[in-house]
Formats: sequence, structure tokens, C-alpha cells
Amino acid sequence: DSDPEGLFSYVAQQLAPLNLAYLHLIEPRILGNIEDENADPTPVAAKLMRKHYKGVIIAAGGFNGESAEAIIQEGNADLVAFGRHFIANPDLPERLRHNLPLNAYDRPTFFGGTEVGYTDYEFYSEECSTLLCIAIRRAIPKMPASRPILHPQALRAGDAVALVSPAGPVAEARVEAAVRELTSWGLRPRVYPHALDNIGFLAGNDADRISDLNDALADPEIRAVLCNRGGYGVQRILGQLDYEAVLRDPKLVVG
Repeated sequence: DSDPEGLFSYVAQQLAPLNLAYLHLIEPRILGNIEDENADPTPVAAKLMRKHYKGVIIAAGGFNGESAEAIIQEGNADLVAFGRHFIANPDLPERLRHNLPLNAYDRPTFFGGTEVGYTDYEFYSEECSTLLCIAIRRAIPKMPASRPILHPQALRAGDAVALVSPAGPVAEARVEAAVRELTSWGLRPRVYPHALDNIGFLAGNDADRISDLNDALADPEIRAVLCNRGGYGVQRILGQLDYEAVLRDPKLVVG
């Protein structure tokens, strides 16, 4: 746009009276799908929008602990979101809280299909790992002792298993490979109707994805539900999940 400041100022003015839950702003190190790692790290988007928007602002893009604290103290943002550093640092809150150095992220591995660059980043130290575990335990309410724990039955040869895609799309070749592997284990894989659908970053629309998932959970023949891929799409359908079906017939759910 020839006048980005004017454009975004106008957008902020129009959004201001709508009483939104929050406004999420990405600093201009990112433009569409193009990223400039060497861009000026000084946040400018939130500062500009704050002039015209007094609601909750979440800023993202290129922040570290110091700059995140600074923008909040300045009043130009209420919260700061972390993406890359969150992936690379399983103990990110503790690192920021104690001003510890961050793991460097490896961008080429962000969207891969293995644990490399996804779940293999290390905690800062055993002490920091322990601190995080303590924090998590304190945050999770204790399960009442009288509440029974549900244990699904272990899979056996001949069991039927469902292949569903409740989130992102998956290549047909990968599903076919999974079918072959599961069959070699003596299982009976069943690919659900919308498992190979593809609508942008989702494996079909919300209604079709939740339909496949709920059908698999409710089917008495199915002993395990295997999700082809994870992703943001799951959050969109959790409210429609048939939890009663899960309670009636607990199954293994993977993914």
C-alpha cells in the first residue's frame, strides 16, 4: 500500500468501537509469507495502532524477553506472543522469567514431519526443567481421588483402527503408507470419508472433520483413532467433540 500508516490507522479507528476480545498485531519483520530476519527489531505496528485502539493488543514478531517487557511497560501492548522461540524452548516462560539464554531455533524444521526441530530441543538445565514441571503441576487442578481412571484396551491383531484428519491436510501417499504399515501389524485400518480432504490449511471444513472424528469415537468396532496430522484445526472443533462417546467406549487416540 502506498500509505500503510494511514491505512492501518484507519483500520484501528474502525475496529476500536467493536469491543473485540483482542487485536493481534505482527510486527513488520514479516510481510505475508516473506520474512526478513535482519529487519529493524524495534516494534512499530503496536505503537501506531495504540494511538487509535485502546482495547487489548497482543504484539508478535521478533520479540525477546527484554523487548517484550519494554513494549508492555510502554503501554503499547498488553500481551506479547512468541512463536519461534516457543518452539525452540520447552521451558520458555522460565527462561524469560529468570533471564536465561534461549535456544536458537531452526526454521527449516518448523514444518517437517519428524521430531527434529519440534520436540528435541533441550531444557536449559535440569533445575529449569524441574521448575517448569513444578509450575505445571501447580497449575493443573488435582483429580478427585474418587474419580476412576479410564484405560482403553490394548490393541490386538484384527482390531479396526480409524484414520482421520481433524486438523491439517495430509498427502494421500502418506495415508497409503500408514495403511500398509498398520496392515502389516495385523490391524484393520479404515480411512474415513474426509481424511484426504484439503481446503487450504485444513483437511476439509469443520463439519466434515468433526463428523469423521465423532463417528470414529462412537463406532464400537473401532479400537483406536489415529489422527493423520495435528494443527490449529483441532481447536476449531473441540467444542463439538462427542465426549459422551469417549466416556462410553474409551479408545486409544493418537495424534
